[in-house]
Amino acid sequence: LSRSKMSTDATWDVIVIGMGVMGSSTAYFLSKYHGKRVLCLEQFDLGHSRGSSHGHTRILRKVYNEDHFTKIAMLSYPLWESVQAECGYRLYQNTGGLDWDSSTSGISEKITERAKTLRRLGVECEEISGLEASRRFPGLYLPEGSNVLYQPDSGVSFANKTVRAFQSLAANAGATILENSPVNSIKSGKDSITVTTEAGKSYVTKKLVITPGGWLKPFLQKHFDITVHADVWKVGYWYWDSNGSNAYEASNGFPIFIDHSPVGFYYGTPALEYPNLIKIGAHYPSTLDVTASSRTFVPDSVLEVGTKEWVRKHFKLCNADKPALAETCLYTVTRNEEFLMDRLPTNPNIVVGGGFSGHGFKHSPMVGKMLSALVLSDAPAAEAMAAAGQHASSPALNLRPEDLKDFTFAFHTQYKARL
Repeated sequence: LSRSKMSTDATWDVIVIGMGVMGSSTAYFLSKYHGKRVLCLEQFDLGHSRGSSHGHTRILRKVYNEDHFTKIAMLSYPLWESVQAECGYRLYQNTGGLDWDSSTSGISEKITERAKTLRRLGVECEEISGLEASRRFPGLYLPEGSNVLYQPDSGVSFANKTVRAFQSLAANAGATILENSPVNSIKSGKDSITVTTEAGKSYVTKKLVITPGGWLKPFLQKHFDITVHADVWKVGYWYWDSNGSNAYEASNGFPIFIDHSPVGFYYGTPALEYPNLIKIGAHYPSTLDVTASSRTFVPDSVLEVGTKEWVRKHFKLCNADKPALAETCLYTVTRNEEFLMDRLPTNPNIVVGGGFSGHGFKHSPMVGKMLSALVLSDAPAAEAMAAAGQHASSPALNLRPEDLKDFTFAFHTQYKARL
């Protein structure tokens, strides 16, 4: 990663705090497309594994029940293509994707509603039976009478490579990136904001973007005395050996997959990162009380037991007795899994992005574009972000301000009172 040399000028156009995928994407859009002088501060090494942006792969999909998340995903797809072309190496791979609901052996309304959303927005999809899904993808075992949603545009994004691409392209456009620079204080003046690191270095900026990942809640409490309702989950994902079978290989046409349930879901990617190892994770609340700073790097044993049983049921070619590898990741989860993307109530020159709830990575190009719009525009937050999400050839995909009504501080700080 090339980094531009530190400017001797006292004031930056924008400082971005937190260089996970969302902060890195925002720095890219601000520097590359808007010519802003951007300083980026990361508290750890670049590419560290303590947060939510590390690892080999993430799922790329358009399948949602909510229109607005489907729209943001669809608007992100051409941005994925352009960033990949610019960096010169592969950031994603199409595999197709399956959604089903094994909590019922019959027709699931969850799957039916997702199919309706996709068709309403013009997304190609196909509803098939569990029997047909098992026939198309040998090694997968689903209830014969269940309904399964197949979406051919789904796939896998390469997480570490994506973060590195955004950072490299931002640096090439003039951004300065400083790692191991945790923030000690933020002071707002009349026309400027001063950010001081724990090393005692101070930087002045006109605008500030904060994308702190799993540190969202304590960061906002410490620096602005604002409490947002977001929980940190330490989730596990495991790699399961297919016992020499190539049935689950991406090169053999196996798709990404999600099994929905009342409180969470199991998900996975085909064997791609390691030969004959399929990645399967549990999108469930951890039974352990964690914070981003106190978490361990060992998956929750209760979640692992549940995942083993699920693998035995649906991926019978795998050795479900013991995973070959185990890893962890952090989710910063809001109570309804809506994002927080807004200007600070006490200072409109400070923009916050967080609460991406374990499903944000696929949206990262559009998130960077939308957070940049909050920096650059004087329009109300929802209007500014909606303006960044317009699709000239498909007006049905245009983001509307009302699509983003739950992305605000007002919603995420008052949500508890609404329960």
